[in-house]
Amino acid sequence: MPRYALLADIHGNLDALEAVLSDLDNRQVSAKCFLGDIVVYGPEPSACLARLREALGDWVTSHMSTVIAGNNDYDVGLDISPEDVVEDIAEMARRRGLSESEEKEWKARIDATRLSHEWTRNKLGPEERDVLRALNTGPQWIRDEEFDILLVHASPCEPIGTEGNYLRGTQDAEEAFLCFEEPICLFAHTHHAGVFRAAAEEQIGGRLYDNCEYLPFRGFPDGKPRALGIDERRLLVNPGSVGQPRDRDNRASYAILDSDEAVIEFYRVQYDVDSALRKLEESDLEAKFTEVLANRLKEGA
Repeated sequence: MPRYALLADIHGNLDALEAVLSDLDNRQVSAKCFLGDIVVYGPEPSACLARLREALGDWVTSHMSTVIAGNNDYDVGLDISPEDVVEDIAEMARRRGLSESEEKEWKARIDATRLSHEWTRNKLGPEERDVLRALNTGPQWIRDEEFDILLVHASPCEPIGTEGNYLRGTQDAEEAFLCFEEPICLFAHTHHAGVFRAAAEEQIGGRLYDNCEYLPFRGFPDGKPRALGIDERRLLVNPGSVGQPRDRDNRASYAILDSDEAVIEFYRVQYDVDSALRKLEESDLEAKFTEVLANRLKEGA
């Protein structure tokens, strides 16, 4: 009974991770897959790394789990700082059409990310950074009896996401569908739970674009899954973020892929956000940056 639990983007949020693992105890799964970004943004990177290793076992040799690195895991493991874009902030804001207030908010998020990277590197010991450094950067594959599944962190076009490749819209998905052949690609990185579904072959008719649709999965009751049936149409599947959702639903998100039943189930799990916020406030991160990170947890944005 191959049922794969799909987790991604924990980002140092132990409260959310524990809630998801507890919820998974009530589901029958045969394997767990993690699609990257254990650390950065949250206050408990060491505890999240240890808990994930405990939950997934020896992921180097185990056939019951598949783990790949996210861009933040990669950068922290290799002691790389995020790209310095502050000098170009005005030009980037102009290209994105941001207002003055939006530009200010965007810059604050970039600064918070940079500081969080530095803080996380200082909190992790050499052995922990070695574990992050040893993670496979993808792509990886699950060779299921029903269909092959591709796993990446950011995109099949650029698996790790260090170049800023995000699968945000249908045009991004159109490009991504050209970069892999498998029926299903699992990805993360955007912190949005959802599926891009390609049109059936006979529906394409030679069009270069407008050949896929986006199906978001958010805003439904705790413990009640939303399901998507798997048919001949190819899928790009994002289980959403465990520790820092950004799709306006601040509950922890994960999914289960059932290859026997040909269905993907999406779950949202309430966790103790107040506890995570207290841990952020009690950390030695600068207050103006913890405020940015706290707002993301509260608003799911």
